[in-house]
Amino acid sequence: MEYTMSFILGILSVMLGFSSVILAIYLTKRTDELIKTEDQRAKMIIDEGDKRTQQMIEEGNKRHQQMLERTQQMIEEGNRRHQQMLERTQQMIEEGNKRHQQMLERTQQMIEHMQQMIDEGNKRAQQILAQMQKSIELAQQMIDDGRREFRELIERMDRRISQQTYIVKDK
Repeated sequence: MEYTMSFILGILSVMLGFSSVILAIYLTKRTDELIKTEDQRAKMIIDEGDKRTQQMIEEGNKRHQQMLERTQQMIEEGNRRHQQMLERTQQMIEEGNKRHQQMLERTQQMIEHMQQMIDEGNKRAQQILAQMQKSIELAQQMIDDGRREFRELIERMDRRISQQTYIVKDK
């Protein structure tokens, strides 16, 4: 009876050892699968972040280009109006020379007023350009800050992933 009991216990211990080896192999494969899925998720998150950053950069560039185009249109319109005013003033001067001295004085006053308007327009255009430059610098700063924050996020995620360990508990 003792011999049978020790034989049964020996077989059970061999089976227990074999099952522990099988369980270890299974747990190793399962852990590898979990790590792969987490790596895929991390890559997907990084790709989404890259896409969002690129999208923000493209939108910023698009807005910047639109502002430049609007500014250029405003400058061209101002130049056209300025040219029209100069042509009109020249006509008035020619007519004034043909007419009385009083008309010449009035025309001269109008020219001075127009020059003042042109100067004010030029000052305003310079102010608008300065404001646009500040906006461009602010947008560039925001893009740079976004890139820096994104890099920091990736570094934190890499640290978390490298520091994270998985513990498997038997039920």
